Amino acid sequence: MLRKKSLTLAITFALSTSLLSGCGEEPENFADKDGKSIAQRMQEESELKHKQLEEEAQRKREEAFKASIAMHEANSTVLPDLPVADDSAYLDIHKPWMPGNLYIAFNGFNESDETLIDVLQVYTQYDGYPKGIAELSKKYMFEKDGFAKIDLARNFKELMVSESSKINGVRYVKFVVKPKFAEIATYDFNRKGFNLSPDLFTDKRDLTESDKKGMNVGSSFPPARSYFNGEPINLHYGFTEATALQFVPVEDQAIARKIEAVRTETSVVIYGYLKSVEHAERAKDNDRYLNIKPQRADFVSPAGEVLYSVTL
Repeated sequence: MLRKKSLTLAITFALSTSLLSGCGEEPENFADKDGKSIAQRMQEESELKHKQLEEEAQRKREEAFKASIAMHEANSTVLPDLPVADDSAYLDIHKPWMPGNLYIAFNGFNESDETLIDVLQVYTQYDGYPKGIAELSKKYMFEKDGFAKIDLARNFKELMVSESSKINGVRYVKFVVKPKFAEIATYDFNRKGFNLSPDLFTDKRDLTESDKKGMNVGSSFPPARSYFNGEPINLHYGFTEATALQFVPVEDQAIARKIEAVRTETSVVIYGYLKSVEHAERAKDNDRYLNIKPQRADFVSPAGEVLYSVTL
């Protein structure tokens, strides 16, 4: 009886020792049916989850981008594409009242008289402005008689249409981006070219919800498009379909050296055409946007030399 009990104790002890020995092994060292450890499997699952989350975030960004583009297009008068023209055909958008003439010629006729004067009214008569525009604007602003106000708005529109006829329906535009507004970045030796201002040449129009959340924690994200203010102040002009200008390849080292030597003083002269005129999203907002589609960009030195030219 004693021997049987001792044998039972010995077997029990042996089994306990075996179990304890098994329990002492690290769980991650156990392999599944594919021969992968638990740690490997957990790592793969984590990476897969991260990939799925990133793909979902990217899908949402793309959907938001498309929705933003569609919204802006819905508020736009989109014009046909144009072929490249002789340099002499391009209007200088920086000339006084040129944005106003482009706006009137290619969209202003769609505006009511009252809306047009709200968008274009100015109160200082600068050189190059339509004669009498400031006086009409002031009279309209202070006029209390409703009928007289209607007459003034009609007179204002007639003045604008007459002024815009001076451009003869031309919508080719030359745009000089000076270095103080968009400095050329130092030469990228890996990509062999120069980075230009991403916010001027992006097709991204609005900040996404993700961007706005990121602003609160200091995250970086691709910028939305920037515009220049025109004259009058409610007119803004910028570029569309211009992402190719965010980076300009210059593989010729001799040319790259010349640009690099004066890049902080070099202007980018862009030749293109008015592609669309856009209303602000909010119906009562007086902002209007002139979207210019580039055809060519020249790097022009402070001395006026064209250092490099790229055709889009």
